[in-house]
Amino acid sequence: MLSIAGIMRLKRLLNSLAIIGLLYLLRSSMPGIHYATATPNTQDSPTVKRLRETRNCAKCNLSNANLANSYLKEANLTKANLSNADLSNADLSNAFLNNANLKNANLRDANLSGADLRGSDLKGTDLTGTTINNQTEFDSKWRIVWELVNLPVNCKNMEIADLEGANLSNANLSEINLENANLKEAKLNSTNLRNANLSNTNLLQADLFIADLREANLSKANLTNANLSNADLRQSNLTEANLMRVNLKNVNLTNANLSKANLSNADLSGANLSNANLTGAILNGIKVNRNTNLCGAIAPDGNQSPCYSGLLFE
Repeated sequence: MLSIAGIMRLKRLLNSLAIIGLLYLLRSSMPGIHYATATPNTQDSPTVKRLRETRNCAKCNLSNANLANSYLKEANLTKANLSNADLSNADLSNAFLNNANLKNANLRDANLSGADLRGSDLKGTDLTGTTINNQTEFDSKWRIVWELVNLPVNCKNMEIADLEGANLSNANLSEINLENANLKEAKLNSTNLRNANLSNTNLLQADLFIADLREANLSKANLTNANLSNADLRQSNLTEANLMRVNLKNVNLTNANLSKANLSNADLSGANLSNANLTGAILNGIKVNRNTNLCGAIAPDGNQSPCYSGLLFE
């Protein structure tokens, strides 16, 4: 028969075993909690497994890797290739990402507190909701992009800013001043640019799919080869803008001013140009279809178009 002291020791042992079992169950049922050594995914590549186990992967090729929700605190990813990688919700606090290739990577809601991203390529990178602090080191260009995506703009003056390749998708940039700015190849899909000043702005090959550009000033802007499909450009100013080879499918240009604009080889299939001003515009090789609405538009010769379909210009 056990003594009272023996019984007490047995109870303490059983309690300890119960706590250990409870912690194991919590770890298994709560994947959102990060641990210093992550359990490898059986589908992880050897390089990803190495990163998860050691958090030391300088110069590694991690392009297209799925690293969402990963614990990568203080990881060494110097000069790593993380292009198109999914790092959403990842803990990258105090990580070394200097000179890394993060082109088109998804960093949405990632923790970048204290991370070093100096010299990194962040073209097309989604920085929405990322956490940074005073110790986070960005090149000045990407810190500006982070601010535009995550902080209120309030008529911000970004004249002459270099934002080439920036991912500003879904950002609220209404009334911003981007005159003479460089937005070449920028991602601006679903971005709110209402009443924005984009005069003389370089938007070469920019993606403005479903962007809100109502009443925006795009005079003399360079939009060559840009994607403006389904964008809202009602009452916008596009005088003397370069719209060569632009995708304007299903765009709304009602009451827009396109006088002296160059629309050579632009695709206006399904576009609404009702009451638009096309005085002096260059329309060589434009593509229209039955759904192109030119009702009331002022033609390049100054005559107002009757309410016919776009086939009038085919």
